Amino acid sequence: MPSDMPSDSPFQKTPRRRPKTDFFPREWREWRGFPPVMLKSLSKMAITTVNDLKWSDLDRSVTMTAASAVEHLTDTLPTLASDQVFNSSDGVRLAVFLQAGLDRPWKQERQGEIVRTVAEALHTLYASSPPLPPTTQDPGLAEHQQALHHFCPWPTTGRSRHCPVRASEVDGGGQRLNAVFKFFRHISPLTQTISMLFEAIDLAAYLQYKKVYTHWRQQTALNAIHMTNRACFSGVAVIKNLRVPPRNDTDEPQGGWVAVTCVGDYDGGELVIPALKCKISLQPGDVLFFRSAVLEHWVAPFTGERYALVYFSEDDDDLED
Repeated sequence: MPSDMPSDSPFQKTPRRRPKTDFFPREWREWRGFPPVMLKSLSKMAITTVNDLKWSDLDRSVTMTAASAVEHLTDTLPTLASDQVFNSSDGVRLAVFLQAGLDRPWKQERQGEIVRTVAEALHTLYASSPPLPPTTQDPGLAEHQQALHHFCPWPTTGRSRHCPVRASEVDGGGQRLNAVFKFFRHISPLTQTISMLFEAIDLAAYLQYKKVYTHWRQQTALNAIHMTNRACFSGVAVIKNLRVPPRNDTDEPQGGWVAVTCVGDYDGGELVIPALKCKISLQPGDVLFFRSAVLEHWVAPFTGERYALVYFSEDDDDLED
């Protein structure tokens, strides 16, 4: 999987636009002006340097915030609701928040369409295919089995990383597999958009993630939900109405990224990241990329219906460049 030490280079130019033959039926034709416009936007974005936080001091095994302090931090940390880049004191990019990020790559006539499409797809998925009970092949689901869908191949301890265990939700049959297939077909513009944004934010990481994704797609049932050649994240977690407690994503590579976006009709539900000294207001259409393995995070209280979609890739030490 991607190297544990992230790139701290400036935002880089992305490759030339894709040929027409590279597009799947559900993908959207890409605006050729997006890469330079996005690069310019990123270069002008406000940067917060966390002066007392060095990359070398971050550790995915850090002790979680005590329950007694969670409420206080949730209530007192300032709320971020505008574009922002966060860097460590030694210049490593830790997080990038894009307000209305899902609209960035598309022209005016498509504004808001991804959020509407994804909301419809989520309601259909949960109605036709509720989350499965936890199994030994799907670690970590026991506590929240009614709220959480995991779509990914799991690399597990004691097995070759080149032969990961497949999450049962993408390795089932009949009605469930059909529901999952339809869901990924309908959210393909979302996956396409997340990948385009990630390519702009960290080109080197995007290319490495895509290499790993392509390997796993050829080896597992991940191929059944491959709907865009932009795709680079090997897993998607879909979380419904769940206030995630303090955690680090310890299965992620230490220098790795996750992408988070939310849909629904809700109030609250900010993502609290105490190391960044703020909580981030994730409204429908916003996108946050951050180093979830080393940045402790949790979800603030909320009311209403809130879905979070988290794009991630599990660590894979055996796949070399």
